Amino acid sequence: MRDQSGISFDNTVIGFRHLSDSEVRKRKHLFIMFHLGLIQFNIKLWTYLHTTRILRPLLDYIGLLLAKLFHGGTNLQACETITQQLYNQSIFSTLDYCMEHSNDFNQSQCVLDELKQSLEYGVSHQAVAFIVMKVTSLIPTRVIARLQSHGRESLSTSETQHLNQILRQIEDFLSQLADTSMALLVDAEESWVQNEIDHWVEGWMRRFNQGEQPKIYHTVQMYRRDRLDYLTALINQAQQQQYKLGIKIVRGAYMEKEQARARQQGYQSPIHQSKSATDHDFNQALDLCLNYTHVVNLYIASHNEQSLQHAFVTMMQHTNSTPSSATAPWFAQLLGIGDHLSYHLAHRGCKVSKYIPYGPVHLMMPYLIRRAEENTAMDGHGKREYALLKQEWHRRRAKA
Repeated sequence: MRDQSGISFDNTVIGFRHLSDSEVRKRKHLFIMFHLGLIQFNIKLWTYLHTTRILRPLLDYIGLLLAKLFHGGTNLQACETITQQLYNQSIFSTLDYCMEHSNDFNQSQCVLDELKQSLEYGVSHQAVAFIVMKVTSLIPTRVIARLQSHGRESLSTSETQHLNQILRQIEDFLSQLADTSMALLVDAEESWVQNEIDHWVEGWMRRFNQGEQPKIYHTVQMYRRDRLDYLTALINQAQQQQYKLGIKIVRGAYMEKEQARARQQGYQSPIHQSKSATDHDFNQALDLCLNYTHVVNLYIASHNEQSLQHAFVTMMQHTNSTPSSATAPWFAQLLGIGDHLSYHLAHRGCKVSKYIPYGPVHLMMPYLIRRAEENTAMDGHGKREYALLKQEWHRRRAKA
């Protein structure tokens, strides 16, 4: 008899039940393209064309190719088909308007308006459980970096006024969100702006996470050497100040950027030197949060099978074998990546959400490029998913 305390991701019937034969074949071919470096070539070509602003039709084609893999749509209405398809399979959606770093305050109102629209959309669509906010899409990265390194006195009068205005607008938006069924995930960013973002998010959680379920989730990147201690301090702070802690744990998305800056400026990189050290801290963070479910609501964003298996077993021990209970964690994967993980977890009754990025394709390219680069090497989860797709393709052909 199968041990019900664990989970396997080997059953391709479950893992790819949502894909037609044609879609399985296309996915398999796309992974081959990753392996051969064709997607990476397209990325480099897109970067060059974007810089020189020539051959716009080819530029648009490459963007659409990447968007087809990882993109929910150009606007909220375009996301409705995929979010409903997922919901029909007991998988919720996390909506992410993928505007990256702003250069000035001019785009702040546009991004804030989009957040308000995504909140309204989520409230009226039961398939949506979370929306995402990236602080540097609202406040220029250069302003946050200067604020973190040199304090408020380093800002001009105009910058200070704009900063105060957008912070007030963010708090007004969060106050609206707190009166709904929705929750907000605040993205983690580069270390040279993250301390200031930490400060703001901690304040927002103290104010708005006073109920049984948190409204604001803070993202903690476990590839940073200091984040396990930071997470421990956050839990202690939440207990002492009596608010609910929403935590999204990830490994991290800016490793090359962090290491390059550390080399250029001559300081020690804040990133772990090995993948095994990151994996260790990630699993330690899982255990820590799941040991404090009376304080922490957890959102696990991972495509690592070992970590997900570890989290599932630990969760079952702490939630009396009820993976959909209020204190059970959410499991999340990106659209277009790790579908076999999402569908197996949902099949076992877990709370699962897919990250659905949306927005104009040309504005989303930094996000789409990171997603493509994660798959290019064809190791880790990419190689594993390709093998499972091949297995499912052969199974279907044999059955036919």
